[in-house]
Amino acid sequence: MDEPFYDVVEYLPPNFWNKTENEPFIQKLMSLIFPETTWEPGNPDKSEPDYYCNGVPFEFTIASDSKKKNNFVQRIQRHTYSTENLGEDFFRYIRERIADKATKKYSVHNVHLCVLCLLDLTDWVLDKYGSVTYEVADWPRRKFFDEIKQTYITTKIFANIFILFPDCQAK
Repeated sequence: MDEPFYDVVEYLPPNFWNKTENEPFIQKLMSLIFPETTWEPGNPDKSEPDYYCNGVPFEFTIASDSKKKNNFVQRIQRHTYSTENLGEDFFRYIRERIADKATKKYSVHNVHLCVLCLLDLTDWVLDKYGSVTYEVADWPRRKFFDEIKQTYITTKIFANIFILFPDCQAK
């Protein structure tokens, strides 16, 4: 009997790593969360965030570490990313991008931040609420999200933070 065979196919549009390509992609994902809304691009020359959704300001970014060379995004582009701890990478890359965006000065208040994470966190989606694996894995998640809330939302640095991680179960 032959061993099972499978292909993992990924696709990113050409020039996806350029802001002019990935910001509209993130906006499309956010349109799924907020259907029947109007999205308008912001003006970077006026220190505006990337988009407005029905007048509400949104800034978009991709989760990555802050290294100039061989950072996560560069390793993904070259197909050389590997890790010993996917969860820790997830937390670290999101923390670093949020911290970086928190230093940015906007001409408007109440900016919502959207962080696109390109790590495969399918297990987060498939984990059943209340299961043993959920209870074990959920403590670091809760701690992480509480840290983000206390540091950036409660202090009103951002009005809200959306963390997006598309997966194979996405509809």
